[in-house]
Amino acid sequence: MAPMECVRRRNVGELVLRCAATLVCMLSLMLLVRDQQIAVQEVGVTSVTTQLRYSSSTGLVYLVYANGLVALYCFVVVLTSSFNGGSVMRRNKSGAWALFVLDQVLACILLSAASAASEIAFLVEKGAKKTIWDSKCIVYGHFCRMLEVSIATSFIAVIMLGSICVLSAKQLFQQYTHYARIVNMVKLKSTPNSLL
Repeated sequence: MAPMECVRRRNVGELVLRCAATLVCMLSLMLLVRDQQIAVQEVGVTSVTTQLRYSSSTGLVYLVYANGLVALYCFVVVLTSSFNGGSVMRRNKSGAWALFVLDQVLACILLSAASAASEIAFLVEKGAKKTIWDSKCIVYGHFCRMLEVSIATSFIAVIMLGSICVLSAKQLFQQYTHYARIVNMVKLKSTPNSLL
């Protein structure tokens, strides 16, 4: 297989991964934003109506913003690369470095948001016995199930972003190995034949 064919296939694979990450992040975002539940609880002789939604917790708001940011970033990269003929902004080293750094930063942001949200989901599911906080999933079962699905899709997006990070790192550092090969070839040509 020709080297250019490998590069083209790798670029297409990366674009497909970025499109999939965009869709998965949007799915997670929509599940969480649309997830809400109203419950009526009896407290003594009165009843209290409570509503639970993502805005009830800053950790879940963080997950919504992180999913939106990653989806927007991946969409912009796919859009700009479609105007560049399928190349993902790697015509020069500064563009490759920018993608490499942004991919890693956004993967870490989404990982931290999904981790924070999973801790919140754990507390809502299990409660905290030491602080006398009971499980809320008994009352808010639908909310808990949708929250778990949203967090799971966020972790799937993190895995996709990790794969994208590996691809962008490989493509970035291959530019340096190509440069090193050229330098070594020049050095070999400039050495006297008696040393060989």
